[in-house]
Amino acid sequence: MLSIVGWLEGIITSSILIFGLLSGLFFVYKSRKTKAKLLLYMGLLIIFSSIIYLGVFLDFLTILLTNENINNTYGFHAVMIYMWAPPVGFIATFVGAELIIIRGKKLILISFLIFGLIYEILIFINPFYSLYSVPPVNSGEDLIHTNVIFGTPVSFLLIFLFGYVLTIVDIGFFYKGVKARDILRKKYIILFLGFTLYHIIIFFDAFTNPRGALIIMRAGTFVCFLFWYLGLKEEIITPKYIQPEKEVKIKDSLFRLSEIKPGEISEEDVTFFREQKICLVCKGEVKGYNYICSKCDALYCENCAKTLTI
Repeated sequence: MLSIVGWLEGIITSSILIFGLLSGLFFVYKSRKTKAKLLLYMGLLIIFSSIIYLGVFLDFLTILLTNENINNTYGFHAVMIYMWAPPVGFIATFVGAELIIIRGKKLILISFLIFGLIYEILIFINPFYSLYSVPPVNSGEDLIHTNVIFGTPVSFLLIFLFGYVLTIVDIGFFYKGVKARDILRKKYIILFLGFTLYHIIIFFDAFTNPRGALIIMRAGTFVCFLFWYLGLKEEIITPKYIQPEKEVKIKDSLFRLSEIKPGEISEEDVTFFREQKICLVCKGEVKGYNYICSKCDALYCENCAKTLTI
């Protein structure tokens, strides 16, 4: 029977997997509708980042169904976790390279692909040479935790791939955040914080066995996925006194920003704006000279009235 730590790790990890898959698919769907190219790759990146926890989820599910841990005789649990590192890193590197528009992007991606392929071959040929799975003292009480054995070729390749992603992706989001303004700056900074925290957690998860602290790390990972969702979700800009008619714009081939546009003006709107001394066009407070339409009694400020008559 699962211990309290086992239950917490299983529930949080399952939440990461489910939330990551759903949010990633959502952004893929939105990218197809809005033709935002980078949003498609970000959606795929979130999906693959969540699938990293598939092995842990399957172990948790196996315990719930059989009261025993998953069979890891042939390293199935270990491979199911670490085989997704190169796909995640490759997509992340592509996104980062697109953001900062660096020269030699193809060379960077090809070299990453080659090192990632070598990593995958070594993982599948002999999982236990590079990965060490820590089984629970009593089967079915806790989840299996798998570490990368430091000093093996796979460990050095993983560190190298980590360095690739950290240098290009994290710096890419930070650079764009510094250069951008207003809403886009906020979104880039949120994504930068989410990815930086995620990479730190994943690194310690791979090379240490934190035991009880693993629950905090899993919770931190879930926060990273929330950051990604908040950073990528559509932002609605709503000026005051405007009827809800949306116009969606795509910025940087990534962010969807919805701006509320004026719709049809009703008689009630005209009355409200006039009584509140608000210009029907610019929605600003009318001070000094003004113009009232002789037909509909709509109130205009002096500047808007002059502009409309030109």
